[in-house]
Amino acid sequence: MSEDKGKRNFVKYAVGGGIGAAAIAIGAGAIASQGGAPTTTTTTAPASVGTTTSSSGGKSGYGNIGDPVNIGIGYLPYAADIITADLVKKGNLWQKYFPSGSKIEWRRFLGGTAVTNNMLADKVQIGYMGDAPSYRCMDILDSKVICLGAYEEGLVGAAAMKKFGEPASFLQSIVVRPDVADKYKNISDLEGSTIGVPIGSIGHKQSMAVEGDGWELDGVDAAIKAAPSGDRIYYPSHDKTVGGLIELSGVKPGVKFGQILDIGTELQMAQLRAGTIELVCTWEPYISWMEYKGIGKRLVTSTDTLCQCRTGTHFHVASPILARNDFIEQRPDIIDAFLNAEEDAKEMMSKDPDNAAAILHADIPEVPLEILQKDLRMMVYDGRLHPEMVAHHEKSAQLWQDIGIYRGERTGWSPQESAKYAYDGQFMDRVVAARKKEGKWSSEDLGILRNW
Repeated sequence: MSEDKGKRNFVKYAVGGGIGAAAIAIGAGAIASQGGAPTTTTTTAPASVGTTTSSSGGKSGYGNIGDPVNIGIGYLPYAADIITADLVKKGNLWQKYFPSGSKIEWRRFLGGTAVTNNMLADKVQIGYMGDAPSYRCMDILDSKVICLGAYEEGLVGAAAMKKFGEPASFLQSIVVRPDVADKYKNISDLEGSTIGVPIGSIGHKQSMAVEGDGWELDGVDAAIKAAPSGDRIYYPSHDKTVGGLIELSGVKPGVKFGQILDIGTELQMAQLRAGTIELVCTWEPYISWMEYKGIGKRLVTSTDTLCQCRTGTHFHVASPILARNDFIEQRPDIIDAFLNAEEDAKEMMSKDPDNAAAILHADIPEVPLEILQKDLRMMVYDGRLHPEMVAHHEKSAQLWQDIGIYRGERTGWSPQESAKYAYDGQFMDRVVAARKKEGKWSSEDLGILRNW
């Protein structure tokens, strides 16, 4: 798609969705701030004597299996569900798996759309992004999901307090400015309000879920008490659906925002601090960071919001890691090497979260260490593509077609067909099987899918 056509489509959507000219102007700045000029860091695997390095580029530029490789990896440093990127980078976890002499240019962005754009330009071959931007990526670029970053565990009550000191997990939240919090005592008070979200992000998706599906979930506490472990909702997919475990009460209808402004995460914080906006929707660690700075307060969290895939559970976030398909086909050895590094990161996140948080803090020292320690304990760092997750993404992708972000212009496929193609579990299955054979930890050690 041409840049001009993309801009026309955005303006059409913005105006049609009730976003005024001022919001479009703000949105353009937010989009620019989220990735036009990324922060880059290059790391190199120790080279053996006599090795040479291949340069990345088109299909012919990735080298042969076993060759050193130069690649770009795009990541979001401030996203708890895909924060393993910071650990793979800062902990140099990739170096023992990649051919010696390989180089990675780590391209740091504040939004998944910018990662997609750099993948399209072949400046990035592997990209971390939120689940919502992944649909746009697979729409405009032949790409596949090779792994998932993590998903929210969904604990509430005493179990949540014991594990991370909060009454409920909250990977995703609508946040209110504290000095006006009294205006929003009930969810119904959101009716007609203005909220700032990055359009096409997971924050945008939660805003639409609150609008379209209501917000009150009934029976969550009882379901957790009845769960086999006593503190988590477990279900084997062949036996019981989550929809039968947690029901939407139907008491509270959805609300309708008066205006949704396209505002990136950094601009959200700036406008909350300046007092020029009252409500935003964002993700961890920004939520806790806003509270730490005294500029935001959680109002509606992911455990309060029904998932728009209508599985009957709280709002789901399972952010993927994608790769260009031409790179996958030419360098399956690098895909396996990368996934092994990801599994090492997930093992540390799962077994030694405080050490993982300390390494992350060295990469993003502006985020308080205690926030990172808390966030890691809210998440399940499971890289597998469970069937329930794939079904969720098939349904979620439809949401983006309904508002014009997913268009299927490249393939003519429906969102469901695109998701079926792109969410490909063979890569993780191969790596998990190999690690099990070697006696190494893998995501399979986490057991069955939790709270989905």
